[in-house]
Amino acid sequence: MRDLFPDAAPSQHTSTVLVVDDDPMATLLTSKILEPYVPTILVANDAREALRLAMTKTPDLILLDHQMPEVDGVDVLRQLKIMERTQHIPVIMLTGDDRLETVQAAIQSGAADYVLKSCDDAFLLERVRKWLPAIQQE
Repeated sequence: MRDLFPDAAPSQHTSTVLVVDDDPMATLLTSKILEPYVPTILVANDAREALRLAMTKTPDLILLDHQMPEVDGVDVLRQLKIMERTQHIPVIMLTGDDRLETVQAAIQSGAADYVLKSCDDAFLLERVRKWLPAIQQE
């Protein structure tokens, strides 16, 4: 995996990623994939915590699940995109939902990217790299 970021020095950049999923195991696995490359990883297990962290910590990138109880990921995305403090943050939908209508709703609502949870680690890291300039420039 290190080859995806050949010149990256993980401790020298300040990127922050917020990982949002109601499944704690999913947030743990995603965090483990990102850890060598992203120095600060925030985790939220529900929509309310995701919005609070996005507002208070202003991450550089958000990885957002679609299928969550109470408020789904597309609704969270819409809220993020209307708030001035968070509307500039790229959001990658990272979900198991491969239905066309969900993909379209996410993209129309402002998702920067849409990645299925079944993807391999290398593909996820490629997508993260695209949206994290601090990593991309190193």
